[in-house]
Amino acid sequence: MEQHTIFVVFVFGIINSGKGYQYFQGLIPNGDQVPHPCKENYTWNGVGHRNPEGGGSRNQFGIDFLANGKKWNPTLCMKDSDKDGMSNGQELGDPSCVWRPGAQANRTSDLSHPGVCEPLDSEICLAQNQWEFCDSNEFKCPALDATKDVHTLTLRFNHTKVPAQKTNYYCQTFDIPTDQDYHIIASKPIINNTAVMHHSVIFGCLGGYGDDAGSMYNTASPCGMRPSDDRCTQMIIAWSLGFHGQCENERMGYRIGKTGYTKLVIQNHWNNPELRDDYYDSSGVLIYYTPNLRPYDGGMMIIGQTSLNIPPNMPLYTATSKMSKVCTNYITQDTGPLAIVGNYLHMHSLGKSIKLEQYTDGKMISSLGEVDVYHYDHPVRHIFETPVEIQSQDEVYLTCNYNSTGRNSTTIWGHGTSAEMCLAFIQYYPVSHHMLFILNQDSKDYCAVAVRDAGKLGVVEGCNLDDFIQTQLNSIIHKIENVCDVTGQSCYHNCYTYMKDLMKDNVCVRENNVIDMVESATSDYQNINAFWLGFKSCDKRIAANAATTMATTHWVKTTDDISMVRTVEGDTGETIIDDIADNNVATTVGQH
Repeated sequence: MEQHTIFVVFVFGIINSGKGYQYFQGLIPNGDQVPHPCKENYTWNGVGHRNPEGGGSRNQFGIDFLANGKKWNPTLCMKDSDKDGMSNGQELGDPSCVWRPGAQANRTSDLSHPGVCEPLDSEICLAQNQWEFCDSNEFKCPALDATKDVHTLTLRFNHTKVPAQKTNYYCQTFDIPTDQDYHIIASKPIINNTAVMHHSVIFGCLGGYGDDAGSMYNTASPCGMRPSDDRCTQMIIAWSLGFHGQCENERMGYRIGKTGYTKLVIQNHWNNPELRDDYYDSSGVLIYYTPNLRPYDGGMMIIGQTSLNIPPNMPLYTATSKMSKVCTNYITQDTGPLAIVGNYLHMHSLGKSIKLEQYTDGKMISSLGEVDVYHYDHPVRHIFETPVEIQSQDEVYLTCNYNSTGRNSTTIWGHGTSAEMCLAFIQYYPVSHHMLFILNQDSKDYCAVAVRDAGKLGVVEGCNLDDFIQTQLNSIIHKIENVCDVTGQSCYHNCYTYMKDLMKDNVCVRENNVIDMVESATSDYQNINAFWLGFKSCDKRIAANAATTMATTHWVKTTDDISMVRTVEGDTGETIIDDIADNNVATTVGQH
């Protein structure tokens, strides 16, 4: 397996690090006139960032500027951020360190960059400048020159007014060629207004050409983190500050046309911290596509944990998520093994370290990427030239570690930078259109919901979920409504007896993991909440009659036989077990 780690400012539209360079230019002397070290007559607009246009990861001057409270004073002025022998004030035209915002600097010519060591070819600067910037704006993709049948398609927003609010998500739907099938093999952004553009995400729409897929975005319109049309939720392309294009693995492409995506939705994230009302934007993307189809259709899926409650002042807090065997087994039934070609691992500012691993039979067999020291504004992209194969019984685990010592309140999951995330964006082939989001909520695996949408859930813990939901659940619902308290306040005797018999006879009812999946897979059923209240209404009685308490169990040996039971939560929060075979007290307990 050949793995390459590339540092880019790219997290599929979830990070929020861009700050609108024009505002900060006014906080340093000659902030709008700093020359580009490699390009004559070019300016470096985002002086504190590695990206010349601003936003994303910071260079050393940007790091020092942030640490100094984002203000120019003698402390920052006299510092030599890039260690080239000249102070920041000398490089920016304020050698005496007397400049104040709004004033003219002592010198407006012979300026140099305070975050780039110069001269570039000197021994000290060759060691100091540890990122590529002279040709950093050039997009390189060898595949575009390997064949003559590559076409281009320019997709740009209408000229749209940017709202005077800090964060804006807008979407617009675009028609694409559908005369035959094509593969998108590369893309690069078209940036119209660098003052507000933070990222773009392109989603594919499945459906017949000319239908109304994505029609709510026929013109640029407000949208959420993903389009509200379920036919347009497959993420295929993304761009963020500092990333100059996407060149796909040579074995795959994103299929558009007759049997692929028939429309594309572009989501632009505009960042407007100054709350200005005079900004407009028409940014978009340049698509490279070919009729010369590659061996596989590619896709992108997300693994993550959505239940985060990080206490304050903790040097280490760990959250985990996984793509379980339920997911991998379902996908590979139709596609065969998955080939992972790359991923992006994402947390927010409390992120300490993060890793993605492949497991088989409970053992870790390969690393899919690890960041030992995570930086929110410097995320990592892992690329595998030799794809990593995921088999039907494999699992993929994501581990996120956080440091909350700087917080005095609990941090929860959320899109904002003050909230947190634990996500892995995985590029793979062959594509499965049903497995877009594999999210965990605590220990609940919401892969089951995505699988349910495809019409087959598979077998989990010995329970055929399809058969249970389609042929058994209605009769159980009807019985619960008749013998149980659907408010959940009381445990009726007939309900208690029915639940004991049901758990004894039905494997789908006595396994917590299965119940969690059934509950999430039926969340949109009418009046389903009342059913679950009745279904669980006797849990307290079961707990009160229990003879043994333990953290988890699957098997109970009674005086008569061995019975599998469903664990229930007692008032104390402990997991209680109850003998459901009969009224005998359990005498021996053992783990399965």
